[in-house]
Amino acid sequence: MIHLGTSRDEWQHPEEIVAALKLEAGQTVADIEAGTGYMVAHLSEAVGGNGTVIAIDAEAAMIEYLANHLPELGPAHIVTQKVDFHDPELKPESVHGVLTLDTWHHMSEREAYARKVYDGLRKGERFAITPAIKTPIPFFCSIRWIERIIKSYFSVSVADRNLARET
Repeated sequence: MIHLGTSRDEWQHPEEIVAALKLEAGQTVADIEAGTGYMVAHLSEAVGGNGTVIAIDAEAAMIEYLANHLPELGPAHIVTQKVDFHDPELKPESVHGVLTLDTWHHMSEREAYARKVYDGLRKGERFAITPAIKTPIPFFCSIRWIERIIKSYFSVSVADRNLARET
């Protein structure tokens, strides 16, 4: 796998992010703004060969990159999905978990977007938002802001420690 075992794992802690989603073998999970597939590979390992990872991105170049590297992204069935910036295009109650890593601050109309994620999740499942940095600055959204918006749809818990890069 091209994305596993990298030095990025040391500061990103993907195993903790995956654990927070409480995924099981055979489940379906979505990675919103999947980029080059760093977390797709980790999610693929978690759901295994009978599971599915939906790699969602608004950038055509990222979807093309992922499509060209599917065998390297792990055992799960990987589905690439090009979407608009305003909609993850998840089918109703279709996924067991959703992850957005270092990208939530890019989303416009976050409350409406959160509602669409909520609608795509199966009942009782998890949406993990990992912000880009620990200490919020104006461009980024703070944990408190995420809690306020997301609480409209989800039960919220904040991880005890920062899972994103601090430097």
